[in-house]
Amino acid sequence: MRRNGLKSGLLFSTSLMTAALGYGKKAYAACTPDPFVPNAFLCSGVNAVPGNYTFGGSNVAVVVASPSVFFTFAADDQISITGDGNLFFESQGTVILFSDLGVGVDILNNIANTPGSITVTTAFQAPTGPNNWRIEGDAAAIRAINNANGDINLTLNNRLIGEDAGVIADHNGTGNITITVGNAAVGLRTARLPQLAWVSTTTP
Repeated sequence: MRRNGLKSGLLFSTSLMTAALGYGKKAYAACTPDPFVPNAFLCSGVNAVPGNYTFGGSNVAVVVASPSVFFTFAADDQISITGDGNLFFESQGTVILFSDLGVGVDILNNIANTPGSITVTTAFQAPTGPNNWRIEGDAAAIRAINNANGDINLTLNNRLIGEDAGVIADHNGTGNITITVGNAAVGLRTARLPQLAWVSTTTP
């Protein structure tokens, strides 16, 4: 219930934040707290400057709105979420998240023996003009590691590029890993540890 409410509130307020904060043609990439949902952030901006963004806490939610361009050439993850409880990430369509030496999106639930799930949703956008909309990283495009008792749910519909792996999903607690691949062409690697009940990978 908490996860659904968090997602609904965050998505409901996305358009309000976009209007209120003046994101537009000359907006620089940045991540701003959602005024309506605790520990929720909206990232947006099309004229990006190099940088990376780190979030932490309980029940963290991050949405990258469309259009957005984020990139870093340092040994950093482009977007990193570390915390406990339910961790949520969404990328909407015309988005580029690029890390030259790290991970595009890195999500870690680091508290063992507590309730907590990881949910990732990405939207598809075909390349347009010079833009190859994607999530890209050196180690992986997306890495999700759950040490808590909950699921990892990845719904992937965009282009994912990783030097070592497209997606890494590791579970060290109890729960399921479910990866649904739509329009994205990705390389998947999942770790199945003794504590994990089962792993399910589906391709519609």
